[in-house]
Amino acid sequence: MRSGAVRRQRYVAAMAYTFQITIDSSEPHALAAWWAHLDLGIGDDEPAEVVDRLLARGATRLWDAAQGALHWITMADPEGNEFCVPG
Repeated sequence: MRSGAVRRQRYVAAMAYTFQITIDSSEPHALAAWWAHLDLGIGDDEPAEVVDRLLARGATRLWDAAQGALHWITMADPEGNEFCVPG
């Protein structure tokens, strides 16, 4: 990894997958404003069950939202990073 590289690793405890996101920058302070928002796919699982598993692992439910026929639950991990679960 080059000098100044930033590496973040996130684990979604309710899923069987591990995702790694690596962002490389020669100016790491410029990344402070960088923000990513994940929308989780839950397959055939019931949304309420997924939300309950995430809550049990430290996530926080922020709000429920809808736009037309699309419904989702916005949550945050223990560090405050937001993500959505389809509802």
